[in-house]
Amino acid sequence: MAAPPATLAEPIAHPSLRHQQISRVPYLPGLDGLRALAVLAVMVYHANHSWLSGGFLGVEVFFVISGYL
Repeated sequence: MAAPPATLAEPIAHPSLRHQQISRVPYLPGLDGLRALAVLAVMVYHANHSWLSGGFLGVEVFFVISGYL
């Protein structure tokens, strides 16, 4: 008595195709530039320059943009 051939519930995608299906946001170099500006704002804030009093906001900006990416 022979068993019927096994079948897959879902077809298995090629590994290179799986990565393409997961990434939904295209690479935007401008967002990397904004993250760099946020890092610079934090660095200047920690250097105690009085002309950039809101540099601590760079941390929040960095994390929000990183979460989007």
